[in-house]
Amino acid sequence: MVDNRKSSKTDQQASDPRDSEDAAATIVDIESAIERITSNQTALRGYIRTLVRDAQQADDVLQETNMVLWRKMVQYDPNLPFLAWAYTIAYYQVLAWRQRCSRDQIEFLDQQLLTDLAEAASSQASSFDQRVLALRKCLGELPDRQRQLIESRYAPGSTVVAIAGALGRTVTAISVSLNRIRSKLLRCIEQRVAAQED
Repeated sequence: MVDNRKSSKTDQQASDPRDSEDAAATIVDIESAIERITSNQTALRGYIRTLVRDAQQADDVLQETNMVLWRKMVQYDPNLPFLAWAYTIAYYQVLAWRQRCSRDQIEFLDQQLLTDLAEAASSQASSFDQRVLALRKCLGELPDRQRQLIESRYAPGSTVVAIAGALGRTVTAISVSLNRIRSKLLRCIEQRVAAQED
């Protein structure tokens, strides 16, 4: 004889709407993890590259770091800066790589110098991120004509000569305008970064 109470309880659990909500939350968590890891690849590569001289070996360490980040993503606290957490994992992956290579008698920087470089690279990357965010905001505050001029200058293949010809202005006039816009952006960035540090 089959116990109907057991099967009906299982049926209720299978149709529990919270299960689909948990599944949706898991998908969002996975997408968020993928976004965090992929959007920080350039910063992670640069950080690792300051600690590992050979570009191919740095890429190998980056891949190992990505795997560890993925496995440990459940331990990440989203209230903390992701990149600082990722740098810590990358640092330990560099140490593990160095240990593997030391068996092959490859010479490295001493441990203290490596630690100092890692700290400097980490703080520099954090400062770079702040400056990029500030630049985006400052670009958004420029008048349309100035923003279009600076964006056209940094478009792939663009030259001051080509911009001057397209706008019917002299190369000198365009250069002066670009220098003024750059100075304005620099002041804006410095003010925003200083305000964040206070």
